[in-house]
Amino acid sequence: MILAFTGFIGFEAAAVLGEEAAEPKRVIPRAILGTVIVATVYFVFVTWSQAVGYGVSGAGRWAADPTALATLSDRYVGHWFSTLVDIVVVVDSFVAALAGVHLTARTLFAMGRDRAIPASRTTGSSTSSRRLLRLRCVGTRSTRRSGRARPRRSATRCGSLSACSSPG
Repeated sequence: MILAFTGFIGFEAAAVLGEEAAEPKRVIPRAILGTVIVATVYFVFVTWSQAVGYGVSGAGRWAADPTALATLSDRYVGHWFSTLVDIVVVVDSFVAALAGVHLTARTLFAMGRDRAIPASRTTGSSTSSRRLLRLRCVGTRSTRRSGRARPRRSATRCGSLSACSSPG
């Protein structure tokens, strides 16, 4: 079920980036429709492949297997392909997160340009970014020293803050 929802994340990116296209009225609908069609064909093919791999009698095992694609990769191709699939999933997760940050920044930029959100109070230099970086690092260190949070959580907070506050 998760694959059904996450499989179509990102097709709306063409609409946000539309003002950069030469002919947005023609190109953007084609990009969105083309992306949805290609993703649909791909996911139908992958589902069909998994159904064939498990067989009719293995439908229960398929439903219960949390790593169905890795299981089929190990069985029919080899462990190296299962590892490759895992690497692709990690890279794809990073790309999806990066796209989300980019689209959020692009949307906020457009809203700020159209004065739909309050103007920022930056000085035009990187002074604000440097102050935020210092604050972020001090906060991470104090959280680690106090022992209130695990280091992984602190690193996650630091990473998400840097994504939200990176200059440019």
